[in-house]
Amino acid sequence: MNKKKITIVSGIITFLAACALIIVETFIEFQVKAKLAFGIAERVLLVIAVICGMSLSDYKLKFKPTGGYVPFIAGLFVVFANFPLECLIRGSLVINEDGWGMLLFVLSCVATGIFEEIMFRGLLFSLIGDMTKKRKYGEVEAILLTSVLFGLTHLMNLFVGANPGATFLQVGYSFLIGCMCNVVLVCSKSMLLPIILHTLFNIGGTLTSSGVASGSQWDDISIIIMAVISVIASAVIIFYYFKRRSSAAQRSDSQL
Repeated sequence: MNKKKITIVSGIITFLAACALIIVETFIEFQVKAKLAFGIAERVLLVIAVICGMSLSDYKLKFKPTGGYVPFIAGLFVVFANFPLECLIRGSLVINEDGWGMLLFVLSCVATGIFEEIMFRGLLFSLIGDMTKKRKYGEVEAILLTSVLFGLTHLMNLFVGANPGATFLQVGYSFLIGCMCNVVLVCSKSMLLPIILHTLFNIGGTLTSSGVASGSQWDDISIIIMAVISVIASAVIIFYYFKRRSSAAQRSDSQL
């Protein structure tokens, strides 16, 4: 069996194995630690499947940043504002798991960040970008469309019993996080930076939904702080991105 066939078979097997774990997790109630462990295994298998698929194409994953750190730094302010530090200090949010449980939680967030970024930013953004690159604002279209699809995938949470209101809210802010991660990727040429942002955002934002903490994750003050920081960070990211586009266009025109 040649290398290409081995890659295809490996991708199919790991994808089917991930689907099997997802089905088992859907129909069987697990304790928090077991659920987190299942989640890690699912995402690791899906990462392998996506990488197998990408290895058959011309798309390559790059992890070393080449500059464009401003959107990443602005994104760090957003993800840190998302962390419920005030609620933890006041005691309205309580951690229920021990050290092993928290380690599994962090690893689950890392695995989710890696899988979703490789899937949506590494593969899907590249595919859509190739289809739109000849248009003047093709890159912007790719950023928006990929982010829309990223947000809509969170509707799947409705099928596992998630609250509809919370799910639709998640779709909205997932679209915004997707836009931020896409711009970070475009400006830095690195998959590593979006993965870091995504992982940190999940760590701060999924403490209660993952079951490792209970109580209130948000209060009026933290919501206001998050909203203000997000607006400022969004303005910085948008300004930087379009200024960068304008500068690149001017350099291209000067070389003609």
